[in-house]
Amino acid sequence: MSDLPDIGDIFKDLVWNALVKLAISKLFAAVPWLGWGPIGVIVGWIAGMLAEQLYDAMRMAVDLQLIAFKNDKLRKAFDGASVTLKIIAKDKGITSPEFQEARKAHREVLATFVRLA
Repeated sequence: MSDLPDIGDIFKDLVWNALVKLAISKLFAAVPWLGWGPIGVIVGWIAGMLAEQLYDAMRMAVDLQLIAFKNDKLRKAFDGASVTLKIIAKDKGITSPEFQEARKAHREVLATFVRLA
């Protein structure tokens, strides 16, 4: 069962990556020539690499398991998703197509609760 994603992976997929994309788009809007052609690809790659390193450092400093869910709906959705995934993993295995589909569906459900202002 250790192959299941933890809350840090879900946070990274749903929140962190969206924040990085938003920051890069704001950077390109503020300094348009940085987004031009090969320069944009290089700047985007460097920004992504720096964001990865920053996330890894933050993850070591902050245990995301200790952050309490403020939104009760998110907590209930996460709990329900966890139980369903554990049942499917136990019955059919984590490599089964059913498990992969359920994991994808639950990520999409959880994504509806995460919004950027």
